[in-house]
Amino acid sequence: MGVKLAIGKLAVAVLVGVSASAAQAFTLNAGSLIGVDYGTNTLYAYSTAGAVTQTLALSNLQSNMVGVEVIGSNVFVADVAGGLGQIDLATGEVTSLFNVGLSGLEGLASINDNLLFLDYSTGQALEYSVAGALLNTFSISANNTGITGYGSGFATVSYNTGAVEFYNGAGVLAGGFSTFIGGASGLAYDSTSNSFWVSTGFGSDMIYQYSTEGMLLNGFSAASDQLNGLDFIPSTVPEPGSLALFGAGLAVVAFRKKQKA
Repeated sequence: MGVKLAIGKLAVAVLVGVSASAAQAFTLNAGSLIGVDYGTNTLYAYSTAGAVTQTLALSNLQSNMVGVEVIGSNVFVADVAGGLGQIDLATGEVTSLFNVGLSGLEGLASINDNLLFLDYSTGQALEYSVAGALLNTFSISANNTGITGYGSGFATVSYNTGAVEFYNGAGVLAGGFSTFIGGASGLAYDSTSNSFWVSTGFGSDMIYQYSTEGMLLNGFSAASDQLNGLDFIPSTVPEPGSLALFGAGLAVVAFRKKQKA
C-alpha cells in the first residue's frame, strides 16, 4: 500500500513539474496579429483593436529578423541573411534550422503548410519544406517586402508603392490593389474578416487594415518603428504545455502497467 501511494505521489509530482516547466512566456491566441521588430529582435502580439498584448525578446539569433510565420503551434522566423529559425515560446531562444542563401530576404509566409521566402532584390518567392527542401520558385514583382498566404496562393506588398498583389498557386499575378503606403514592411491575411494587415516598419510605426478591394478599414500604432514580419493567427492552436502534460500522463500509465506486470 505504501509503495502504491509513493508511486501515486511521484506521478503527481512528475505531472506538476512538467506543467510548470512547460509554461509559456508567449501564447498563440486566435484572432491576434504577431510581428517581429528588426531593430530590437522582439516578438510582438497585437489585438485587432491595436493593443500590444504580449512581447518576447528573442535570443541566439544569426542575424536580424525580417519575417515571422505561424504553422500549427510552431513559430518560424527568417533573418535578413537568409536563415530560418524556430522560436521557443517559453524562453525566446531561436533554434537555427537551415539557410536558403538569400541576401535580400525580406519576408516569410506559408503555402500548403510549406514555408514561402520573399527575396526583395531578385523578385522571387521560394517555397521550401520545413525540412529545408526547395519545392518551387515563383517570379514576382521586385521590391516587395511583405508576403502572406492567400487562398490557394499568396499575396505580396511593395515597399515603394504599398501595392498589394495577389498570386495564384502557380505564381501567376491574379489581381490586387494599391494602399499608397510608402515603406510598407509586412503583410498578413486575416481569414476571419477577409482582410489584409499592412505594417510600415522602416522608421514608421503603423499597422493598417484593408479590405480585399483596397478599402482602408482600420489603423493603429505598432509601438515599433522597425516592425518587419507580420502574421495573423486565425484559429486555436494546441498548447505545447498541454501536449507535454498529456505525454507525461501516458508515461505514468505505462509505468504502472509495467509495475503490475
